[in-house]
Amino acid sequence: MKVTVVILCYKRLENFEKVIRGWFAQDEVDQVIIWDNSGGFKTNLPVLVLSSNRNLGPQAKYACAQLAKNDLILFSDDDVIAKEGLLRDLMKCKGWNVNKIMGIMGRNFTGEGYYDSTAYHGSAIKNPVKVDYLCGLVMLTSRKHCFVDIRECPSVLIDDWWWQRETGGIPLWLVPTKNYELLPEGKTDEHALHLKPELKTMRERYYKRWAK
Repeated sequence: MKVTVVILCYKRLENFEKVIRGWFAQDEVDQVIIWDNSGGFKTNLPVLVLSSNRNLGPQAKYACAQLAKNDLILFSDDDVIAKEGLLRDLMKCKGWNVNKIMGIMGRNFTGEGYYDSTAYHGSAIKNPVKVDYLCGLVMLTSRKHCFVDIRECPSVLIDDWWWQRETGGIPLWLVPTKNYELLPEGKTDEHALHLKPELKTMRERYYKRWAK
């Protein structure tokens, strides 16, 4: 089964071609679509680049799935380098099928707040874990789950959490794998959403609304 990879980027372009090549090195990938919120990314790599002259937010990536030639979609952030075998790990895990979403980072809502709930990383577990939330870092899904109205997303800071709720509560699985690398934070990382000071407040607000 072939996979289309959709990658969101916004001004963090220093290592971006390395990120793209990591996905093309996966045997299962035969298409990469880039959603460029900065409107400045250019490349000679064989990718489809969709550029916006204003930042429409990370939720815009879900619309890109409708341009994919494959029914399997992998969403990835621009700071993940896939190593050989990552997609194979995602697709073989726990009887994967199109009615599940698989990822490499997530949480089970076990605490009174978002940040004191149980967090998991694929590189640190030995067995698959069913979770309440998957981080948008890497998510493998079916295109049929991507028909969402992105205008309804309440905040760009929680687009992944919002989208997973929009799918109707299909099972979310965290996959054991060490076949990825997260790029170190660099000089352009002021554009990284996970560094925004308002992110913690937003997550706790929606934890109370959606999880508790």
